[in-house]
Parts: sequence; C-alpha cells; structure tokens
Amino acid sequence: MLFYRIDAFDEKMPEENGAEEEKAEESYARSRRSERAKARELQLKMNEFNARFNGKTYFCPVENDDGKLLAAAITDNRKEMEDNFAGFFKVWGVADSKVSAEEITLQDLTNLLSGAARNGFIRDEDDVMEMFGLDAVYGNARRLFRTADFGENMISEKSREDIVAQIEKTLYAETLLPEIERIYAVPAKNGFFGHPCHYVMMTVDDEDVRRDTYRALLSALYANGRLYSKRYWYMDAEPSDLPGHRELNRMFSTCRGGTIIVRVKPGDDSEDNSHASAMRELANTYSRVIREWQNDVLTILCIPYECQRTRDMFYEYLGNVNFIECREELARGDVARHYLQALCREKHVRPTKKLYEKLNDDFGYRTNELKNIFEVWYNARLKTVVFPQYKDVSRTAAAAAAEGACGSAYERLMALVGLKNAKKVINQAKDYFAAQTALRDKGFKNDRPMMSMVFTGNPGSCKTTVARLVAEIFRDLGILSEGRLVECGRGDLVGKYVGWTAQQVKKKFREAQGSVLFIDEAYSLVDDRDGSFGDEAINTITQEMENARDDVLVIFAGYPDKMENFLRKNPGLRSRIAFHVHFDDYNADELCDISKMIAQEKGLVLSDAALEKMHGVYEKLAAGPDFGNGRAARNIVESAKMAMASRLMKGDVAALTKEQVVTVLPEDIDMPVMGAAPEKRAVGF
Repeated sequence: MLFYRIDAFDEKMPEENGAEEEKAEESYARSRRSERAKARELQLKMNEFNARFNGKTYFCPVENDDGKLLAAAITDNRKEMEDNFAGFFKVWGVADSKVSAEEITLQDLTNLLSGAARNGFIRDEDDVMEMFGLDAVYGNARRLFRTADFGENMISEKSREDIVAQIEKTLYAETLLPEIERIYAVPAKNGFFGHPCHYVMMTVDDEDVRRDTYRALLSALYANGRLYSKRYWYMDAEPSDLPGHRELNRMFSTCRGGTIIVRVKPGDDSEDNSHASAMRELANTYSRVIREWQNDVLTILCIPYECQRTRDMFYEYLGNVNFIECREELARGDVARHYLQALCREKHVRPTKKLYEKLNDDFGYRTNELKNIFEVWYNARLKTVVFPQYKDVSRTAAAAAAEGACGSAYERLMALVGLKNAKKVINQAKDYFAAQTALRDKGFKNDRPMMSMVFTGNPGSCKTTVARLVAEIFRDLGILSEGRLVECGRGDLVGKYVGWTAQQVKKKFREAQGSVLFIDEAYSLVDDRDGSFGDEAINTITQEMENARDDVLVIFAGYPDKMENFLRKNPGLRSRIAFHVHFDDYNADELCDISKMIAQEKGLVLSDAALEKMHGVYEKLAAGPDFGNGRAARNIVESAKMAMASRLMKGDVAALTKEQVVTVLPEDIDMPVMGAAPEKRAVGF
C-alpha cells in the first residue's frame, strides 16, 4: 500500500501582486464562505471520481492556495494513480498543471488527511483511514511513536557504488556483498512479483552499523524493483510487549510492497527458563505473520549474535520461507587495522602506533570491539595531544573498571582473580594456534588437535564463567566459528524411553555447532548398572566428539572426585580430552580481591577495616563445610550492602556525605550461617 503527497501548480493562474493581496484581505470572510461551499461541492465530485477505482486508489484534495494545489493519494497501483492525474485535476477545475508526487509515511498521510478535513474536502479523516484498514494501525502507531521501539521511515535512493562503499565500511561485507551482486545481476523488471528471499541479520551492539547496513540493502532492492514501496516499518520485538496476531497482521497489511524490520531484543538465550518459553511464543507469533505475508512484505530479522537459540526458533517456525543470513565476520590483522584507519578518517585524525598496540593478530574482532579500541585511543589523544591541559586529570576507579569490562574475552579472563590453571591452558592454546600461522612456512604442521576439556572444582570456583570466556576466546582465535556456550546436564541428554537418549545427545551437538558444549555435573550420567540410559549417553557423546571435533569443543564439569569415576566409564572418552583444568578453591586474599571487584560493580567502597574483617570471615568459611568460593564473596557483599542501608537510615540522613553513603564499614560485615545447603548448580560467581 502506497501513500503519496501530490503537489501541483496551475500554469494558467497569474502571479500574485500587492493590489490583489489587499483585495483578498478585504473580502476574506466572503471568500471563506465561498470556499466552504465549493469544498462541499468538490467533496461530492471526488466521491464519485474515487468510486471508479473500487477501493484500490483514492485521491484527496488538501489545499488550494491560488493555484498551488496540495493533495494526498492512497493506492495499490502507482501507474493507475499516475494515469488518473489529469482526471483528478479536471474534477478540481484545473486543466494544465505541473505535478510532482512523493511517497510518504503513514504518519505524513494522516497529517494531510487532517488538513483535508479542516478545509472541508472530506468529512472526517477517520472515515478514510477506516476505508483502507489503517485506523487501528495508526491508533497503535500514535501510541508507539512516542517510544524508541516502533516507527517508520523511507528508503534513500543511492547508486550501486555508494551502496557497495557503505557495506565495505562494515564487517558484513563478506556475507552481504555477494547478495548485492545477486540483486544487480538481473536488470530491474517492470512490476512487482514478490520476494524470492528475506533476510536475517545477526547483529552486535552497534545500532548505527546495523541501521546503515540494512538501509544499504534496502536501497539496492528498491533500485532493482524488488521493493514496490520506499516505506518501511521498524519495530523492537520482545516478549514483554508482544502484539497479538491480529494487531501484527494489520501492521503487515499496511506495508504491502514495502518492508518490515523486526529487531529482536536480546535476553536470556538458555533453554530451560521462562524467558525461553516467552521467546518461543514471540518467534511463533511473528513467524506465523511473516509466512502469511512472505510474498507481499519483505522481512528483515535483526537478531543479536549471542541469541543463536532464538534464531533457531524462528527458523523452526518459519518453515519453507527462504532467508539469507548476513552476519559480521571477525576482523583480523590488516582487516582490523584498515577498519581502525577508516574510523580515523571519519574523525580527521592520523593513526599512531599506540592505536595498533591493542590489536592482537591472533584474535578476531567485531565492530563494537574495534570501536571500543578506537574510542579509548581517541579519547586519550584528545586529552593529551589536542587538549593537553587535561592530561593530568585522573579518571575515576569506576570508569576504569567499566573500560576493562568491555575488553576482549581473553583480557577479561586474564583480569579474573586466581584461576592459574585455566589461564595456563588458554595461553597454551593461544600460542599453539599462533605458531600454526607464524611458522607455517617453516614446516610447522598445521593440524587441529582435540581441544575438549574437563573442568573440576567445587561450586563457585568460576567454572561456568571460564567456559563462557573460552567459547569467546576460541571464536576470536578462529578455532570456533560462533563462540556460544551451550549448557546442558543429565536431564537434557538422557531420554525417558529406549532410543531417545542418542537422539537428544546428537541434538545438543547440532545445537552447539561452532561453539562450546558445556556438560555440567557430567558424573550424573554414570548409573549404578551397566547398559543404562546413562551409558548410552556417554557412548553417544564419545562418538559425537569424534564426529564434531572440528566444530564443537566439549567441556565436562563437576566435582574432582566424582569426575574420575565418569572418565573411567568409557576408555575412549579420556583419550578425546586434551586438557584437565582444576579450579582451586579461592583463598582469603583472593576472596577479598573478588569482594572489592563486586563492590565496585555496585558502586561501593570497602574500607580497610571492612576488608580486614572480611579476611577473617573468609578464613573461617574456607575451613568449614559447604564453602561457596566466589559465590560466598558475592553473598557477603550483598548482605553488607543491606546492613549498610539499615545503618545509614538510623542516622541523620540529611547530614550524610557521598563518601559515607558508598563506604562499607566493618559493622556491616556479618558471618554467614554455616552449614547451609549449597546451590545445586554453579554459574560462575
């Protein structure tokens, strides 16, 4: 459905002069009454004129200002509208006119219809909106336009060279430029025939890059007749604000010939939680409407890169709808440097060696990571070179911590407290793959060793957190293609009936392609008798580890003593595990360091006396049963924050200083109750 603003100029009307303007002012009241009468007469004529189009095209006069004519049009057929310009102006009493027609948004259309109603050319704009099924849609739009999650825009027409140049500035070039070639491979056809494919964009946290990329794609499609309309809706999709099928269907119906961009909001992408069920409902609802309108409305799904499971849900429900997946590729070496150089050109600055020092040629970088490297360098340059008077101004500790949290996965791992064994293994893997690249010409054999691991340690020793970072690091190294963490336990792998277990194990391996399969409490697969479902799961895991050794890294995790029984269960299993990483319990000093990090995240400062008391608490906890490691540190800081709040509220609140409000004192630290049951599942700290 197309909406147009039509501007026309009656060539026969004489130019205005001062005398005519003065005369017009004197007879304003009389002219106004006459215009109203003419408007009612024109309204009847226009109703008769529009009736011939059977509801497929509608012309509406808006203003007639001394031969400068303004009108609106709604149509499903652009040619039919253009062919009837002459007839439309004839009804209006204008024979010879210069005409320009510009496609507009739904919101612009409603503004024009409101003007037509004020001038008496239509009875009410709502009547016209209802005639084309736009009333309910615009009602929702008026509510949603006030937020940032819904709106509409128009495609900008660009040359092929500009489109290619725009995409080449992004890391989508490798997957998107071949599609641009396909779009331009065949000359634009006359007429609109539907959509041979739709698009999924796997995105990162850079709204500007995402928006510029899909705008370039839309420009190419429109230039080659693959889109009938320049107009597109964009909407954020999240379970908490899921429109009903009827409401969503109406939105799609108003965009026939155009585009709808569905930006899926990131969330918890794990399988067994309420959010996953809500995301499944969202994917089902949107997919149903996308299928219904697949030939009339182009859909672009923007899905966060980390939400691979959400993507798979959409693919499951979309069925036979064809989608091309576009994703950012990792930038390594010269590619990463060229991207940083492009950012420098945009800021009109010259790169320095300092800018490239943060790059590691062994790692791959995404857009947001490279932009972060550039911004840190650029801000430092502003402060030290452009405005040197600020070079001695120190940054706050909180700001420095925030910057560190945005670093690469490798840097985040190295910044974690303790974890000596885990860091050693990751550095060995990093050096091995760096050697394959650097020493290839000197005869260093380039092969892919078995990289699966066993993580042993007590709860709260950071096993899951490290596993998640390993997935990202191995993605950055090019060992894994996607770098997600797929978590599972016995309930995900062992079926209820004969024949189910092998299928469930294979399903998990398929889900973990290009990523890490993290099997927590792996010893729970060991049953008391041979030939059980648990044995079937272990045997299938062993076989799948061999089949998927190039694309799935398996990490088994659990308590040290119990994991040994698990490894004995299948002789072939141990031979397929390259690294055994033991996670030692944190000592009191390390727990104090962790506590300082957690407190900093919460905007708190631990006083020296508070840290000293914490150290004594951690020594007692480490010697007792059910020691929670890093989780114990988080619980104690949380408890201290609540105790501090109670202490502050008992005093003179108005007299408190900022320092007093954020400082934890020793009286805020309590010894937790000993012997509490440990949490069943370890999820980092």
